[in-house]
Amino acid sequence: MLVLTRRQQEAIHIGDAIVVRVGKVRGGRVTLVIDAPVSIVVRRSELVCPSPEIGEESGGAPAARPNVA
Repeated sequence: MLVLTRRQQEAIHIGDAIVVRVGKVRGGRVTLVIDAPVSIVVRRSELVCPSPEIGEESGGAPAARPNVA
């Protein structure tokens, strides 16, 4: 795992095609701006890792995972 520290408006480059920039920092919230090709799927972690109350444990079906987060 790589851990980087960035300030507002600073960015990191992932490969040649992806740039992640810190947009706003307010209190405990950070806005990230992600510039990536349309072919790259970007999802928030809560949409990728279902919570324990969804799925078999609650008797329901897993939630659908949208393409855009």
